[in-house]
Amino acid sequence: MAEDVERKHEIAGRCGDADESASRSLSELVPAAVLQLGSLEVALPTTEVEAVVTVEDLVKVPLSPQSLAGVAVFGGEPAPVLDLSVLLGVKPPRSGGFVAAVLCRVGDGVVALMGGRIRRVGRMRQGPLDMKWRFARFGVEWRGRVVPLLDPELLLAAVRSGGALEPAKDRAHHGR
Repeated sequence: MAEDVERKHEIAGRCGDADESASRSLSELVPAAVLQLGSLEVALPTTEVEAVVTVEDLVKVPLSPQSLAGVAVFGGEPAPVLDLSVLLGVKPPRSGGFVAAVLCRVGDGVVALMGGRIRRVGRMRQGPLDMKWRFARFGVEWRGRVVPLLDPELLLAAVRSGGALEPAKDRAHHGR
């Protein structure tokens, strides 16, 4: 239990500046999907989700950060495939016979986020996070606590910046 709390603080240590959206009303309902990533639960805004897809023909990109699993084509459109487990520094869940990803719209393109299992989709009460997160400006209430609502654009920006959030580098930066 103490290890889980310490791990959440370590993961949350990958934080940026707080945003005014963190102070939004608790009564606001947000359409979201809760994902399980090992012992960590996070959410994605379903307003940005295009589909849940099977990742086939994943092409590895040489010299790319570990968090970029590769590039795949979805509906004729190439998209980077990000590994959320690597980005957030958690143990990846066991995979079945196929790899699924959540395809999210980011700007004029799409990004596929893999590594989690969908636990719930619906409208959830928005809530403030108890710690800062680099990839989330606020959270949603899930099973009596607030989980971070990840921003796909911030996740993609982290990978584009050279993967500065690789777990080993980030722990070293935070003295762990």
